[in-house]
Amino acid sequence: TDVSSINPEAKAGIKAHEKDINAIAISPNDSLIASASQDKTIKIWNSRDLSLLGTCKGHKRGVWSVVFSPVDKCLASSSSDKTIKIWDL
Repeated sequence: TDVSSINPEAKAGIKAHEKDINAIAISPNDSLIASASQDKTIKIWNSRDLSLLGTCKGHKRGVWSVVFSPVDKCLASSSSDKTIKIWDL
């Protein structure tokens, strides 16, 4: 494949958080995006138009990792507050 012929173009964009974004995850069915931030939150977005569907609050420090479960509607996150949380979506 000739890399010079690839011309990617953003389909959508939005300011998602007030602080740095540390990680993102895409759900197994590609319908949701989760963004994890230094602002201590995880935000859940509609992948088609980046509309905000919800915010997960509960970490006491920045969230560094987020991943969707491949079989259930849940999300796992880890934070510099030394906790792992499982979120029921």
